[in-house]
Amino acid sequence: RDFLEAEHEAKSGDESARIVFQNNKLGRPYQYAASRLLDHEELQKAAEDYPELVCPADGLLVTVGIDVQHDRLAISIRAFGRHEESWQLFWGEVDGDTADKQDDCWSALDKLVFQSFKHERFGEIRAAAVSIDSSDGGTSNAVYHWVRTRDKKYRGVLVMAIKGDSHDFGTKEIFNQPRQVDFNNPKRRTKADRFGVKVYIVGTHKAKDLIAKRLLGTSAYMHSCKHVRQDYWEQVTAEVKAPSKKNKGRETWQQRPGRPNEGTDTEVYALHAAHAMGMHKYNEKKWSTIESRLGQRTLFSEPNPSPDQPKPAAKQPRRPSQPAGSLLDS
Repeated sequence: RDFLEAEHEAKSGDESARIVFQNNKLGRPYQYAASRLLDHEELQKAAEDYPELVCPADGLLVTVGIDVQHDRLAISIRAFGRHEESWQLFWGEVDGDTADKQDDCWSALDKLVFQSFKHERFGEIRAAAVSIDSSDGGTSNAVYHWVRTRDKKYRGVLVMAIKGDSHDFGTKEIFNQPRQVDFNNPKRRTKADRFGVKVYIVGTHKAKDLIAKRLLGTSAYMHSCKHVRQDYWEQVTAEVKAPSKKNKGRETWQQRPGRPNEGTDTEVYALHAAHAMGMHKYNEKKWSTIESRLGQRTLFSEPNPSPDQPKPAAKQPRRPSQPAGSLLDS
């Protein structure tokens, strides 16, 4: 009877009785169905031995995802190529007071995000798009300031403030056009409007579904670098898709107890940045064009910076110093 009652409640989204039955009656630790879980140890074993912050030969589009906590910035940098295959270039954090727009963490972020990354085939490559979380009211002023000022400074990079949709259960696309500002109705203007920043809403559930498939190898493969900070694999597997009691048994992505999930969030945001560039719609002709431009840039010239943008170094870029607060392995 206890088992039947536990199963009935689990189908409605409440797995607590099933957990109690498994732990107390059967004496076994409860685990979600294997199909719902990603094994962080297996993923870490599959990580590849290539240099961090160096773009592999087939990576042609670099994007950045940034999660903002009160005391740090979490960053994932990823390179995408044909068939949506991708390679991890960086995972780590920069410590600081993120509510303070003058804090050193923002300039450290600049050095990391807007640098020239060494490329195995083309000499160097730069980030094409950046998505940064602006959902926290306590840090959003500093985020909007960073987005507005860096978007002006680095003209060749799409810099976006983003928010997840709390009512998204897989119906919203990963990339959505931002809401247009209603200048005829000042009362409807948001804080972002006053900063002159558009906010992009992310379809987080679809993004997480896609990332899970790619980590499992059932879709375009996500390569990870064995030299990134070692908590990456636990963080990128920190959520499980399970029935939610709050949402009438509907399956939603939920954070597992005691597991930080910034690794997951930053991968979602990097994927959003890639979709903002239209990467998921690129055909062979588009990829070949990008490849050709990278080759020409390497052979003939450096890109012309904006007037207020630092001119790229003529030689191969030197790996930047470790960001403050990073726990990257040496």
